[in-house]
Amino acid sequence: MRSLHKIVNATSSNLHFTRLVKYKISQFLMQNKSIWQLQHHQLKNFS
Repeated sequence: MRSLHKIVNATSSNLHFTRLVKYKISQFLMQNKSIWQLQHHQLKNFS
């Protein structure tokens, strides 16, 4: 029974970790997108 509990704990922490990673990646991508848009906008204005 205890080993099952350990597996459940590991799975839930893995899910939490995966969610955290996904969140970080999406944040990073959003930041990059806005930076890219800013640069693109500046380049347009520059030319």
